[in-house]
Amino acid sequence: MSTDASSSNKELAVGKNNDGVARFKLEDLEGAYRAFQQAVELDPTLEEARENRDMVLERLGRDPLTKSRADALAREPIDLDEIPDSPVKDAIGWVIERGMYVLAAIIGVLILIFLWGILGWLGITVLIVGALIVWLLKWSFLILLK
Repeated sequence: MSTDASSSNKELAVGKNNDGVARFKLEDLEGAYRAFQQAVELDPTLEEARENRDMVLERLGRDPLTKSRADALAREPIDLDEIPDSPVKDAIGWVIERGMYVLAAIIGVLILIFLWGILGWLGITVLIVGALIVWLLKWSFLILLK
């Protein structure tokens, strides 16, 4: 294969990988898988596309690391309609996520109570106002950088 064709395939593969990332962010896992698979087919050396494809497979409930799966993927893409939905897995993830928010809130309240014992009301007020200012600055810079 000529250098131009190889370069062209690499550019197409990078474009497909970027398309897959965009689809993944939109939670279109099937579309993301297809885009990452096409990127791997265009440029098998594009490690990022392989890793992204494997990550999508894991999110879809498949094991991308087994030898037979890797061989099957090399021959033909998987049929995404075969993947069963798992409401139990989704429910457990929802409970864990909410539990982490509750745990973070409890820890935050305990820290505020501890600091109130040391700093008093004025110290806590200054601490909260300072945190809000830092938060506003962070989001202002993030918005300006977009």
